[in-house]
Amino acid sequence: MKIDSNHLQRLQSRITHREATIGIFGMSIDALKTAVGLAKTGFRIRCLDFLESRINLINRGISFSREISDLELSDLVYSGKISATSDFSTIGNLDLLMVYPLNDSKGHLAGSGLIGILRTVADYMNPGLMIFSGNESLLRSHSSRMKKILSSNGRRYGVDYLIGSVREFSHNRHPSHNSPISHPLP
Repeated sequence: MKIDSNHLQRLQSRITHREATIGIFGMSIDALKTAVGLAKTGFRIRCLDFLESRINLINRGISFSREISDLELSDLVYSGKISATSDFSTIGNLDLLMVYPLNDSKGHLAGSGLIGILRTVADYMNPGLMIFSGNESLLRSHSSRMKKILSSNGRRYGVDYLIGSVREFSHNRHPSHNSPISHPLP
């Protein structure tokens, strides 16, 4: 599937009707808060991580954030709104993917985490995937690196996938396309 105006319109409709499946890769506390927030608005969320311990906690409804109660998380897990896995083949079933690479002990972006996530995404993604991050500094500092990693698997930016910030995708247009993506996320 090529990213064109028809694809973007179908995606916008899936988002508007809360039919889109959103993946969140790299289950930090911020990622968990985002997952819960999006699930509460009606989206199906697939949490992905390399750490089985995080996957197991989420699937058992046990929160690792003080801001999210176990009851709140378990309600979303048991209702089917949130699921977690390290089966990365499920990336091929996602409409949107949020990337949350972990920070190192000094609070700096752990580049190896980003590289590992993107290599995994490139291995399993289907064309048409929208990849984004709430961390705009991540995109500014690593956008070309992200594209290079994804293109190493033959993925073509603007044809097979788009990368952008949540803010870009939630406004009228992604900067690399002329097709509207109006207000996909709350």
